[in-house]
Amino acid sequence: MGKAWKRHIDRIFAQGLYKSVFYYVVTVGFDRIGIRCTHCFKHAGLLNLVPRDPERTFGSVASMSDWTERDLDVLCAYGGDALLADFQAAFSRRETCVVARVACDGVACVCWLTNNNRYIFSKESPCWIIQRCFTMPAHRGKRLYPQTLAYACELIRRECDDESPIFIECSAFNYSSIRGIRKAGFLLAGKVFEVCGRKVYRRAYATD
Repeated sequence: MGKAWKRHIDRIFAQGLYKSVFYYVVTVGFDRIGIRCTHCFKHAGLLNLVPRDPERTFGSVASMSDWTERDLDVLCAYGGDALLADFQAAFSRRETCVVARVACDGVACVCWLTNNNRYIFSKESPCWIIQRCFTMPAHRGKRLYPQTLAYACELIRRECDDESPIFIECSAFNYSSIRGIRKAGFLLAGKVFEVCGRKVYRRAYATD
């Protein structure tokens, strides 16, 4: 069985058949034909909203040499050499990877932190964007995603000592991810509608 098919089967076992079919038909299907509706969320500033399980550890990774052998095995099994090459490119751009690990299983959730000075919902002032997040299929539906996002915000505020706004984007149809984002303390900041490359932005002024 190929890695791609294994990921699909793992998703079905973790999220159920209905949610998985909805994800592939709506989220993936619309994206393939160039129709996207993206919600942008801004962190409200409150920390420690999501209690963390003591069996889960959270940290940051700044280079490929920071990964353990177990980490690399898990990542390679999930996304192959292409994923590792993408990580290497991200580190070369000085991006920071936030990772959650579960005892015995290694890497369970990953997200990336990037600086941006021209983000439309930040009114082109400096901000942070959390992006390219994923949770290993076996760990989906276990509150690990909001816990990882909450840790990422703590990292920015406490270790980086940075009060710049923090944003994250998500497909409007990815309801499970949106629930996790809201649990981590994010509020809707705006929406982006895209059809065949043409974008329309709508700001949620209540979050200003």
